Amino acid sequence: MSIRRVALRLQSESMSAQQLSRLVDRVPSRSTERGAPVSSRNQRGPVHTVSTVTFVVDCDGDELSLYVDEIRSDMRRLESARLGKNTFFSDVVVAATSRDTGFLMEVTESQLALLAAAGCGLVIDMYTADDDPS
Repeated sequence: MSIRRVALRLQSESMSAQQLSRLVDRVPSRSTERGAPVSSRNQRGPVHTVSTVTFVVDCDGDELSLYVDEIRSDMRRLESARLGKNTFFSDVVVAATSRDTGFLMEVTESQLALLAAAGCGLVIDMYTADDDPS
């Protein structure tokens, strides 16, 4: 298994992307505003129902703990933000590749505690590696 990307994703129905970014005090890798068109080619089509900001850590390895450490301070800020009147959803998205034979990803107790304290869910996006020589 190889972790390709770990991202902290924040979403809100009532807060703007800028307000969400301020919760962790940094510029997001990507953002979308609630009400913005889903497709730039179809301005009259569906719109985003939530504002979303994503903070991405590009990876190339199999140790989740190395990448979780990079967003640990963001997660602690979210823990504090939850004490206020902020209404947002948060999760950590892990994108990884694996051979068809299976995969193993260990999420430690301390990582789970960090996720829980920040009110974050965990999304694991596994897909077959096209370039895997095995």
